[in-house]
Amino acid sequence: KQWYQRRVAITAGDNNCGHSEDVFLSCGRYKNKDTGYFTLVDSNGDTTELEGLLIANNFVGPDQVGTVCDDDFTDVTADIICKEMGYNYSVRWDNDNNWPSLQDTYNIALDDVTCSEGNSTFSSCRYSTDNNCGHSEDVFLSCGRSENKGIKYTQYYI
Repeated sequence: KQWYQRRVAITAGDNNCGHSEDVFLSCGRYKNKDTGYFTLVDSNGDTTELEGLLIANNFVGPDQVGTVCDDDFTDVTADIICKEMGYNYSVRWDNDNNWPSLQDTYNIALDDVTCSEGNSTFSSCRYSTDNNCGHSEDVFLSCGRSENKGIKYTQYYI
């Protein structure tokens, strides 16, 4: 687990406490050593490779997973998240309620996910764990592995 720690001393007024009653508080997001910050799942909710519903792992607390809302989501953000999962780049991303019976089993974990061009890892990006989204705004993400980024695909509906 990755922790961000800070020790705070409070010395206001009289008290009847000894140092054996000091509190040490650790706050931060949990990074699952097996899955990292993000996972892709298929229509059955099983972990999948390259393409699927984007799931955020442990941002709210340990063993808490949920979908990612598309508010402020960009191609730059998609690339950084794909790299965070061990891929080389994003191929495409979209939002939809493609699998409502699956999506409804998750809370929406992240909203307003914003990564800038200069960010190299997700830890440099901004996001909120409060949301104003519905599952029709869940992000579906496709990632690529080859070193040559090549052509990005565009979906056309006829």
